[in-house]
Amino acid sequence: MVKRYGTMVAILFVVLALIWGWMFWEKAQRDQADAFARPLQEHPLPAGMSLVVADADKGDDGSTIGALLLRGATDEESLLAFYSDTDYPPAREGETVTLDVREADEASLDALRQAGLYEEGAEYWFVYVTSAPAA
Repeated sequence: MVKRYGTMVAILFVVLALIWGWMFWEKAQRDQADAFARPLQEHPLPAGMSLVVADADKGDDGSTIGALLLRGATDEESLLAFYSDTDYPPAREGETVTLDVREADEASLDALRQAGLYEEGAEYWFVYVTSAPAA
């Protein structure tokens, strides 16, 4: 009986340690993504633009991504030039950082409508900064 109880306690301890380790790892990954995205997210907004959403995450391919969703009338070249004036250090040493701008597609606009964030007739733009292992 005592041996069985000891085994159950040991198994419970191992399971709790695995859960704690996974939670710690997830938090560390999120903190690293937030730190990487900070220069983009703290960059001033272009005149006439408003911030809809800012986020940071780890990609399935091991990359780290910082993103802004902006509302306002502009073009891709202007946004790329505006955000290119900042240095974006890589998330991990040796990685390559890229800055990209894309107009929101219809699926993104549908998501904005569902979230109640869509304004009829407005233009929406994504600004991404990505840190990934060098190719």
